[in-house]
Amino acid sequence: MRFESRNTIWIVPLALFLTAPFWYGAAARFLAPTDSLATDASAHAETNFTMEGVVFSQFREGRKEWQANSRRLYTGEDENDFLMEDVQAVFFTADRAGKPRQVDIVGDQAQYNDVSKILTLTGDVVVRNSDGYEMQTQVLRYFDSSRQLKADTGVLVTGKEFEVKGRTLEYDLKSGNYRVGGRLQGRFK
Repeated sequence: MRFESRNTIWIVPLALFLTAPFWYGAAARFLAPTDSLATDASAHAETNFTMEGVVFSQFREGRKEWQANSRRLYTGEDENDFLMEDVQAVFFTADRAGKPRQVDIVGDQAQYNDVSKILTLTGDVVVRNSDGYEMQTQVLRYFDSSRQLKADTGVLVTGKEFEVKGRTLEYDLKSGNYRVGGRLQGRFK
């Protein structure tokens, strides 16, 4: 059998294919990434992004519904969660006559889930509305779908002439009405 150059071209791939069971395992182990490289790649895949001095706004039908100023914003374990530190939020609404009003909220931390559209503020949360009322709690949630604030970890509501402690708070931003529930303790000044 005579070997010509065109015959040797198909013999090399055939030889590699027929001998692959002998050398493929060793070559695959040699070419596989080491554990340190695999660990570094997975660590970068879970890396959070962080932004300093962030203004986070929510708009509906071209109008700003709320805005949160935060010293620091970063992602959580879930890619849809945005975590914030030192939060100052302002909710924009109108009274029954259409006069613009706002509700100011301050909290130590906040978490906003972009899928459920729920903003949760934690740690010494203080709510102040245009009527001069102040509400204090440890955990407050804003439900975007109903435009309501809710707290169930105890709340203190103070006004110019009264102070009420209760277990729960429901504050409807559309109507401006709020309800304190649970065991109530009140004091008039």
